[in-house]
Amino acid sequence: MKATSKILFISANSHQKQTFLYVASNLPPEFTGKVVRIKSFLNFPVTLWMRALPALWRRHSGEPIAGMMEFTYKKRVARFGWFKGLIRIYLHGRSKLLYRLFYALLKDESPDLVVVWGGLALPVSAAVAAAKDLGCKLLYCENGYLPKTIVMDPVGVNAKNSLVGKDRSFYEQIAVDAEKMTALFQQALIQRPLKKADSALEDRIKASESEVRLPDDYIFLPLQVHDDSQVLLYSPRFKNMPDMIRYCHDQIGDYNQRHQTKLKLVVKEHPSDFGRIDYTAVKKELEGDVHFIQALGTPELLQGCRAVITINSTVGIEGLFCFKPVITLGDAFYNVPGLLYHLDEGLELSDLLETALTTPVDVELVEKFLYYLKYRYLVAFDRRAIETVDPAAVIARIRATLDSDQLVF
Repeated sequence: MKATSKILFISANSHQKQTFLYVASNLPPEFTGKVVRIKSFLNFPVTLWMRALPALWRRHSGEPIAGMMEFTYKKRVARFGWFKGLIRIYLHGRSKLLYRLFYALLKDESPDLVVVWGGLALPVSAAVAAAKDLGCKLLYCENGYLPKTIVMDPVGVNAKNSLVGKDRSFYEQIAVDAEKMTALFQQALIQRPLKKADSALEDRIKASESEVRLPDDYIFLPLQVHDDSQVLLYSPRFKNMPDMIRYCHDQIGDYNQRHQTKLKLVVKEHPSDFGRIDYTAVKKELEGDVHFIQALGTPELLQGCRAVITINSTVGIEGLFCFKPVITLGDAFYNVPGLLYHLDEGLELSDLLETALTTPVDVELVEKFLYYLKYRYLVAFDRRAIETVDPAAVIARIRATLDSDQLVF
């Protein structure tokens, strides 16, 4: 690492900016930090436009336009499916211009490290592409998988992070501290509020749901944000939530017929999708067979379930935290054989349920996996109470990223 390393934080919204400003303002003297918020073309200065516009007419075979627009394209198509062609043309032009503007910006700034949040959606994906082409080191941030943590990974987030491909033997060799392990399981899981509901409405929904008796034997299916990257990019088998619900319902029905059991499916809508997507049709179709929940706490639903089914949600990790059998339907960094069950191509859910519901959870492997996440991979940082955060762990991860060509957590 140089005597003084320059770190450029690129944010796309006010929440990211708040986090990055706090980190930048607490950097030690060997770092200089600058936060740039880029939400639209208007955030770039005129001097960069003057350099970027002429460059648009020159071919540059290295521009990864398709890659940088992939997620945003799929998200727009999910919302405005009738206009695929127009969406592609618009995003291609937007991506190319954003790439050129970020290329000029990063060339001027010459940062040693570029820090972004997520990195898949425009305009941040264009910044990532330009940083890679200029040889800048990158650090991808994301909400952590356990309370009061964030991800800071130089490779990527979710199904593209540094942990993808690590097998059970990797986690089995992790040495643990008994006191830290005890502290890990003493923390409480966090329940997210409904995103577009005031507290009074949420309280009314909770009150009505608390009067509904859940089945004695049920499988818990937490839905995910319908247009999130976890679904649009990392769910090869299910591209929408209703289809996934129907499939799980039918497969549980097959299991029940085969074993003469009465397992039910309990579905919880994602809090961030409240007011954004309507599940009325599938609710009516499966009325009486599937229990739909909006506000009842995920920790409570986890405690009472026989198993958890998810595409690749953080709730899968929370299920492990409660030592429940977990089945993933999509790509997830925690698809570790022995830790959980994954619906590989050619398999059916009813077959996985047979194994998952009759095989004891490997408690030691689960403990070591969660221990590694908490104390080695994730970074301690409470975004809900940022003014109280000790930035030491974040600074340590930044320093380690700058010091190493391949970060070992």
